Amino acid sequence: VVFLIDGSDNIGNANLPHVRDFMIRIIQHLAIGHDKVQVGLAQYSDNAEPEFYLNTYSTEAEVLSHIKSLSLRGGTTANTGSALDFAMKYYFTSAAGSRIKENVPQFLLLVTGGRSSDDVEEAANALKRAAVMTFAIGVRNADPAQLEEMAIDPSLVFSVDEFQYLPDVLNQLIMPLTMLSVPTVIEDSTIVEEEMVTTPKARKRDIVFLIDGSPGMGKSFSQVRQFLMKVIEEFDVGPDADQVAVVQYSSDARIEFGLNVHSTKDELL
Repeated sequence: VVFLIDGSDNIGNANLPHVRDFMIRIIQHLAIGHDKVQVGLAQYSDNAEPEFYLNTYSTEAEVLSHIKSLSLRGGTTANTGSALDFAMKYYFTSAAGSRIKENVPQFLLLVTGGRSSDDVEEAANALKRAAVMTFAIGVRNADPAQLEEMAIDPSLVFSVDEFQYLPDVLNQLIMPLTMLSVPTVIEDSTIVEEEMVTTPKARKRDIVFLIDGSPGMGKSFSQVRQFLMKVIEEFDVGPDADQVAVVQYSSDARIEFGLNVHSTKDELL
């Protein structure tokens, strides 16, 4: 998981504590460790610079200690496109500790407070091609169109009016962050053909979704349903491939459907 933070005057020192707290609360939901979740951090304004790489720290305490001492670069320009390119080149690599070649899920959490001064499309597409799942979190003057362009999926765009409201999107963000699986990395046409032919036949999975259906979910439940549908779209559903079940709970648990109920993706959806 790589955090990419807008360090320009879009955030400013007055709002830095809110951004720090936001990152800390996310990290506290993750199991940090060398063989578990690794965390990196970079910030940018006119240029991007590393704070720490994925293989710099191996404990939650070390990661949080660095974040608590974080100071902003400052500057009037926010070149988000260049920052995305920087993250792709210098964080999602083996040298920086990335396990992308092992098909370990790769996440980029972008927090920005304004419109990018440069183009974001090319760098965003490069991250998508590499199967990096970009979450775009926009505050204040962030451009909604740019946020959607940068996120790997529109459902992973989150917006708040002010930095103190960042906790409002925390629960919506944590669920996909901890549940999503990485798609196959596409490097060239030969690999694409090989994966399309061999992977579905070689892999069988039984996948059970356990969904919080309590009143606390409220209006967010429609987003949960949309999330499930987007994830299931990526599965190869069938009796000899992926089987899917859904269980919903509040005070009691209820089986919506079992693993052997639906044999096609259309039935599931």
